[in-house]
Amino acid sequence: MTWRKTPDISRADLPVAIVTGAGAGIGRALSVRLVRNGYIVYAGVRNLKRARQDYDDLVHVDALRLIELDVNEPDHIEELVHTIQEREKGRIDLLVNNAGYGLYGAFEELTDEQFRDQFETNFFGVQRMVRSFLPFMRQRRSGKILNVSSILGQMALPLGSAYTSSKWALEAFSESLRYEVAPFGVQIVLIEPGLIRTRFKKNMVRARASRVGHSPYAPFHPLLEDESYRGLSTSAPAAARRIAQIADYKSPARRYRVGTDSHMAYFLRWLLPAAFQDLILRTYIQRLYHRNKKAQKRHAAKSPAT
Repeated sequence: MTWRKTPDISRADLPVAIVTGAGAGIGRALSVRLVRNGYIVYAGVRNLKRARQDYDDLVHVDALRLIELDVNEPDHIEELVHTIQEREKGRIDLLVNNAGYGLYGAFEELTDEQFRDQFETNFFGVQRMVRSFLPFMRQRRSGKILNVSSILGQMALPLGSAYTSSKWALEAFSESLRYEVAPFGVQIVLIEPGLIRTRFKKNMVRARASRVGHSPYAPFHPLLEDESYRGLSTSAPAAARRIAQIADYKSPARRYRVGTDSHMAYFLRWLLPAAFQDLILRTYIQRLYHRNKKAQKRHAAKSPAT
């Protein structure tokens, strides 16, 4: 596709979007998609130098604004607020809160600092962005805020106490906020992706014991390396296309699932009674735990003594 600079004459008519976590994965793909769909996009990244390389020829597209934005840095957000006020006259049509990361490990082996850091980015980072840009939307009586949660915002698995609880909190916050701002024409939408083929897994943070293997919870650790479910995963561009469609809905629902695995998980939760779901998960997880524990014992027995 040939990219052209946005004509200045039509700038005032173009919708304005902010996308956090736009350095890679869904955020990057969505920023590109929104520009193609006619948005002026402020793509928030933590590493501007690397982002300029990753976006390659798109850095010269007038409608794409690469900005340094760490949602944990109030100064970054304040600077963006000033930019929106000055450059866009306070217009903001779409805010996509996509920045986040996964912290995994048994709760007992996670530090308070790790747990708090997870919430700072995945939950409080969203609140900081919403608190800063919601007033613009409320005053204009229009706008959409898309909060990227996860299918794990509706269910929980071992080693995910930090990540899943941050997403459950985001879900509750978003639903409550949706009702509060509806009278002002502002729409809040939850996006619940399943597994996305991005650097998310590569960049996940783990409890120290999960990395070195010396843990009573070690039989759970293969869950973090399991690749059997990749066949159900979704590419970042495909997820971005779907999210961009949702962004253009006039009357969006409160949540949308993105990806085959996300839809399957939701369907099974809808179909099966809660007690039966719990029985299936507990049985599967216990069997997995004991199978891995036996495998680790066999491996230890074969390993030469040190």
